[in-house]
Amino acid sequence: MKKTFFELVRYVSVGLMATIVDYGTYYLLTRFFFFSATISNPVSYLCGNVVSFFGQRTITFRSHGHTGKQYLRFLVVNAAGLIVSQVTLVALMYFGVNDLFAKAAGVITSGSFNYLANRFWTFAN
Repeated sequence: MKKTFFELVRYVSVGLMATIVDYGTYYLLTRFFFFSATISNPVSYLCGNVVSFFGQRTITFRSHGHTGKQYLRFLVVNAAGLIVSQVTLVALMYFGVNDLFAKAAGVITSGSFNYLANRFWTFAN
């Protein structure tokens, strides 16, 4: 139980770094480059994905498995996570929620999904 708690703390810490990259990129794309929310979300999600993979692999799960195989699994998990994020964003915006709040909700829902999938599949030792 103690190991799982500290793993979760590391996951959240790395996730926070990746979220800053994701959310910051989203903000720049929508507010300064005037891209739509539905275009900006996948682009920013991918930027955060790169930070997340290397952090989760080395810090959270401390995995030493085959990097290429793990990254392919990570991409599959994050593709599913992106769908969760995109559906959350679009659905909440449809109901009138501000896109920045909808994006935050997408981060939370996809982050929860990604943790479980990465822990039990991507970085399973």
